Amino acid sequence: MTRSASLPHLLEQLERIEPGAHFSGSLPHVLSSSRKSYYAKCGSPREADQYVGEAESLKAMASAAPGLVPSLLALGLVDENGKETEGSEGRPFFISEYKEITPLTERAGAILGRRLAMEMHTYMSAKGFGFDVPTFCGATRLRNGWYGSWEQCFDTLIGDLLSTLAGRGGYSELCLKGQDVRTKRVSSPLLSFRSSLCPSG
Repeated sequence: MTRSASLPHLLEQLERIEPGAHFSGSLPHVLSSSRKSYYAKCGSPREADQYVGEAESLKAMASAAPGLVPSLLALGLVDENGKETEGSEGRPFFISEYKEITPLTERAGAILGRRLAMEMHTYMSAKGFGFDVPTFCGATRLRNGWYGSWEQCFDTLIGDLLSTLAGRGGYSELCLKGQDVRTKRVSSPLLSFRSSLCPSG
């Protein structure tokens, strides 16, 4: 990975993270001479909020289940000259650890499922359940805020996705099925199960 073959500011950020290392590979997967792997990317100015949402989600998941997700290493904006800026305008960049995903054994899958259920989905920050910043499902921006329970947070996010689809037209049948699953077939059993795992909410 040479300067001519990559975005210079991403290479500069990687050199700050691992001074003296040499980097190879192609974005977004970058490998250092010490055999460490990184996930590095940059986007357009209109994608800045998505990058922030992705970074905040990673940080929240890392707090809930340490070691389960890649560590966030760098996030910021660069101007038209490729220089990092403290302002709110520019192209976003993002660097994290790269975790190789391989097939899981039955035992490893059970451990992962348990950690997701008992750590990731029962974690509550000091503010409650939610985010300070918008998050996205693909390009769909989700309304965020803080809620007193995971159930309220989850219900709001799913409701927002269905409302967005309804507003685009052509998804009426899918939205009806989504609302049915949300209110009758999934929410009540799921929320009851979660409450049995974490009765204090």
